[in-house]
Amino acid sequence: MSAFLAILAVLLGIGIVGLAAGAEQRRADRMPVLATEEPAPAPLTMSLRGEIWADRQFPVLWLDPGSDPDPSVLPPGLKRLPDPGTVVASPGLVDSGAVEGLGLVTSPAGTGPDGTIGSEGLAVPSEWLAYARPPAGRSLGAGGALMFVDGFGPGPGDPTITFETDPAAPSVAAALLTSGWLFLLPALVLASSAAAALSPLRTRRLHVLHRFGLTAVQVRALAALETSALAAGGVLVALAGWALVAGRLSNLPFSGISLPPGGLAIPPALVAGAAAGVLVLFASLGGLNTGVSSSSSARSSSRRPAASVSARKLAPLVVAGLLLLLSRLLGAQSGVPLIWASLLVLLAGIPVSLPWLVQRFGSRLTASPHAPRWLAGQRLRFSPSALARPAVAIAALVFVAGALIGIHQRFTASAALEGPPGNVYLLDWRDSRPDDVELLADLLAPASVVPLHQTGDETPLAYLPTCQAVLRVIGGPAADACVNGELSAAAAQAWQSATSTVPVLGSPPELPIGSVQNVLVAGDPPPSDSAVWRAVNPALSAVNLTTLGARALAPPLAQQWLLAASSVGLLLLLLAFLQSYGNRVLAVVDEDRRLIRVALSAGEVRAVQRWTLAGPLLIAAPTGFVCATVFLIAANDLELAVTATGWVLVETLVCGLTSALVALGLARLQRSWLT
Repeated sequence: MSAFLAILAVLLGIGIVGLAAGAEQRRADRMPVLATEEPAPAPLTMSLRGEIWADRQFPVLWLDPGSDPDPSVLPPGLKRLPDPGTVVASPGLVDSGAVEGLGLVTSPAGTGPDGTIGSEGLAVPSEWLAYARPPAGRSLGAGGALMFVDGFGPGPGDPTITFETDPAAPSVAAALLTSGWLFLLPALVLASSAAAALSPLRTRRLHVLHRFGLTAVQVRALAALETSALAAGGVLVALAGWALVAGRLSNLPFSGISLPPGGLAIPPALVAGAAAGVLVLFASLGGLNTGVSSSSSARSSSRRPAASVSARKLAPLVVAGLLLLLSRLLGAQSGVPLIWASLLVLLAGIPVSLPWLVQRFGSRLTASPHAPRWLAGQRLRFSPSALARPAVAIAALVFVAGALIGIHQRFTASAALEGPPGNVYLLDWRDSRPDDVELLADLLAPASVVPLHQTGDETPLAYLPTCQAVLRVIGGPAADACVNGELSAAAAQAWQSATSTVPVLGSPPELPIGSVQNVLVAGDPPPSDSAVWRAVNPALSAVNLTTLGARALAPPLAQQWLLAASSVGLLLLLLAFLQSYGNRVLAVVDEDRRLIRVALSAGEVRAVQRWTLAGPLLIAAPTGFVCATVFLIAANDLELAVTATGWVLVETLVCGLTSALVALGLARLQRSWLT
């Protein structure tokens, strides 16, 4: 079973990295190649806008034929430009309800299902993206942030822009980190636990063969061959399951990611290499866990001295600490890769370093005058690696869960509302007409529409018909708004604080046709942003809507697929913990018989086993807690995580209580076979 899960974790990690690489390439292929001079003859003009639905922002690219039209110049995933006044949306955007909810009219101009954007133009089908075209009789106008597009898929050095607001699929770097941290390393911990699983019959047979004259190297080779043969069955079943299921998956469960055709496809050579690697791993681990020492003779293999664990085993934790320190010194730009590298080094270093800590703890116990405690200390000194295996899984579980808590809370904090919610909107659109403000007032009635005008870098002026019009924004009695028919100073100051514009009584200057028009939209109560979108999307070109004030957004999509990946990693570590404890139960039975034979009482045997089991656990949970806390403190400085010390402590206590309950269950079993 462990080989089955390990190869699946490896294949899933490889598949996700491949998915991320494909998504990154498709992102690059759809980026526009911009004209080097503006304005310039170009096949397309483009304006980038962002709309919000369900508290999530997504890009809308407004396209219009340029002065040198070429029907073949299209974004990937489109077979033609959308009809005037319509959009071509991604399947994920259509499924979300945003098209209807925002008043968008679709055009079947895409190469995907039902005319949606084709998979070749999307990172993943669940991505939210739309291409829009101005209504009939309108264009994208002139001036402002208008781009002239020569093509798509820029080469090295070509001028371009990026337009993702919330990536729907991980980058290659994020996929590599996630796969290493949450798939490969937990699978390695599980494989180590499985390869060390106790089989008294196998152990006795290997010792007999050693006494009959096989060298330690030959015994280990035989154990490696047996372990790989046992693992081969699970690997073959996993490969067959992957071949049957991976190609048919339309989405990654619980991740929110819809898969393009062949999204998780892995080249056969890479699959074979992964399978061979897992088999070699199990063979190597099996050969290392024979109980036969190369330095022991055939007659005295059980009388070897305690193996000293070198302090060099702490090197990974020291390296991780140096990476964290260096990341803080370098700052946000250069420190981020070091933070993520330390995450991998910490998880890899916990299994390496914990036996040294266990052996030091055992040395302390040997100073106790209490005989069972002294004997437990001797056992921890003699065999720290074997006795630390359950604790390794606990320490890794505490560390991974604690780090995930801090990263998750950073995602949540980045989307939280900072300050009071805004109730005034700033609205602008391209290719304005003289009667657009009146049209907008009719569409948004009973909300107020206040035209704005700005000259250079000066503060925009807001043109109000009467001084009482400020009350729709600042509230209060009408008497406070007007003084001798003019706007009061207090009302003007309140308006400027709320809108960052200067109120002026009168009519705005007339704008040139085709320019960008700006207005404020307010009401009591104010309209919802989706209501504004529904009103203006069918009528105006390249609308841009901004909330003046705080606007809560949903947590990034990265949070969702990170939680899905973390469930895999935590499950693997939990299985490693349970497997290690199961192996410990089998070991205790044989150990108890030996302790009884040397005249220990049943109570003394239980005390020895209690300290032997509890000692590594008393080290493991604090070790995982300290590693997680130190990582989160460093990551918090770069705004990659939140310290969340309280929650990490709670999670540590939960893991500790779980291991204590398992230990109590072991004690009950032990009591039953000692009475």
